[in-house]
Amino acid sequence: MTMENFRELPLEVRLSAYLDGQVDPEDARELEALLEKDVHARDLLNTLSAGSDFGNQAFDELLKEPVPLSMVRAIRDTSAKPPPVQMASNTNTISFFRFVPQAIAASAVLLLAGGYSGYFVGKKSAAEMPLEISETTAFEAPGAVKTRGFSFDTPIMVAPVGAPLISANDVADIHDVYSKQSDRLAEIPASNANALISWLSASTGINFSIPDLSADGLRFEGGRLIALDGKPAGALFYKNAAGEVVGVYYVKGTTTDALKTEGAHTIVSGSKGQTAWFVAAPVTSASLADIAGKASAAL
Repeated sequence: MTMENFRELPLEVRLSAYLDGQVDPEDARELEALLEKDVHARDLLNTLSAGSDFGNQAFDELLKEPVPLSMVRAIRDTSAKPPPVQMASNTNTISFFRFVPQAIAASAVLLLAGGYSGYFVGKKSAAEMPLEISETTAFEAPGAVKTRGFSFDTPIMVAPVGAPLISANDVADIHDVYSKQSDRLAEIPASNANALISWLSASTGINFSIPDLSADGLRFEGGRLIALDGKPAGALFYKNAAGEVVGVYYVKGTTTDALKTEGAHTIVSGSKGQTAWFVAAPVTSASLADIAGKASAAL
């Protein structure tokens, strides 16, 4: 390329070629003279130099990574049968790419490094959450994350409609623990019912009253704040004439209407609005349907 053509190139391209030692002596002297008097040119040179160093370091680190076997085979096959080289008719175009900034090449290396890392990450997690890359159109799938004209469409894990947030097993486990507490069944006793219901309603975000189960032969003992599925839940405890404990539980969320026996307990579950309720009672209880109806009506 002649001096005139070289001068027509952008300054960053000429400075990058200067850094790479690809500039003729006369062009180099002209650039050095420009650098002595132009602060902007010096700053640009420093930026290109830093980018070049960073690219070289990233490339060195990339070379330390294992290469996939498929890539090795592809390189070997290409080396065995090299494609024919076609020279462009425009020699100015060829000359221009001789001066492509090393910083741009470094960016390409970093892009390849990112894709190469994604190869291993994607391979490891493909079974857990497949990732699709598609051209962004007027329609965007739910959960699509847009980036530079593409959307990374990840499947949204949505629980089936009506699926229980709290299982009967969880409630049975909780009830099994507290029902065995003879002296400390309730944190706040029935004698302080107003304070108990105020505390539980504020803590759970659920407005409910204490079901009156006296007609079912149950005496209210009190209650406490517990956790169900990581959510604050209100627990109310009753005892029958035999001293067996019946528990009524309220928690934010929904669950299915069900009746299930777990060990020594029978669990009745249901939902009202955005609140799930559960009744846990001994398997010998005869009035579970009535108790469950009153537990739901207390919401």
